[in-house]
Amino acid sequence: MTDTPPQTDSRPDPAGQPDPAPPAGPSAYTHLQALDDAINYRNHKVGWICFRCRRDKKCNRHACDLRLLTTYHQMARSLAAEIAAREERGAPA
Repeated sequence: MTDTPPQTDSRPDPAGQPDPAPPAGPSAYTHLQALDDAINYRNHKVGWICFRCRRDKKCNRHACDLRLLTTYHQMARSLAAEIAAREERGAPA
């Protein structure tokens, strides 16, 4: 038996890092549209009939879709609020 070190994730830890600035200008609307498309796709996908899902618990795939939906909704609300704030200040969206 050989001792192998545990697998580690090589990505940097995002804890403590500031959130990236939301896109500005026309790209903000493009980004918002992409989030809307992703939300619609995931909403549709969650509704698919799945024989792995139980009444009280979703399968791993659908549970992941629900988590992504939550994240996409939060991102879209945040971006929409930022766009509205920029427009109120008279800055480009």
